[in-house]
Amino acid sequence: MKGNTVSKKFTLVLALFIMLGVILTRGLSYKHNIMFHPDEYVFYGSTEILMLDIKGEGPYEPIKAYPEATYIFRLPFQFAAQALPLNEDYGVSVAEWGRIASVFYYTIGAVLGLLIVVDVLKGGKAGGIVYTLSIIFSLFQLEQSRYGTFDPLSFMLLMLMLLTLVKFIRSDKLIYWAATSFVLGILTAGKYPLAYF
Repeated sequence: MKGNTVSKKFTLVLALFIMLGVILTRGLSYKHNIMFHPDEYVFYGSTEILMLDIKGEGPYEPIKAYPEATYIFRLPFQFAAQALPLNEDYGVSVAEWGRIASVFYYTIGAVLGLLIVVDVLKGGKAGGIVYTLSIIFSLFQLEQSRYGTFDPLSFMLLMLMLLTLVKFIRSDKLIYWAATSFVLGILTAGKYPLAYF
């Protein structure tokens, strides 16, 4: 299927377009009201409490029983909020750092999805372009990827799991099977509380 082969350069251009497009489309609305999504307060509040516990400033008690993987993946962004001069004094709240984390993880997932379309599914240039435009401008994706919840991270982990699974199938190397299993475990433990408990 030579006609559906996409060059690395073209894939890189699409990946950069996805990154820019996601940042622009989500950046326009990342400061909207924190109460629009009922779970967002739980995520950023529990992450902040966990961060304080790690720093020795208080005991960890989550606001609501969610899997801790949800909070752990947000910690780097909470620590960045502490380390960088982009805190509430500069108009970036703790909740907004959670949204920045969501956009970051969603963007990685979107690029991994592009690799699946052009490399695994052999979608060609047309498939890559359609995927790129749909992942940037889809109203459902816009709605889900701008909140500080686990959904953007689960999208990224799902794409990563699919890529490692395909690598295992193509190479039959157990390292890819182990990676697939590990990512699936994180995805399940982070997304589904019943699997966690």
